[in-house]
Amino acid sequence: MGTKKTFNFLVEGGKATGGPPIGPALGPLGINVMQVVNKINELTKEFA
Repeated sequence: MGTKKTFNFLVEGGKATGGPPIGPALGPLGINVMQVVNKINELTKEFA
């Protein structure tokens, strides 16, 4: 298993996108950005 990294992003509930700041931070690491964005939006939609 690789190194564990933590990222902090401030986004409106249910409105995260693959653009900055999330996409540029995760894309170079080979992480599926849209999968992460969809999960963030699912978990934060009630805060919109």
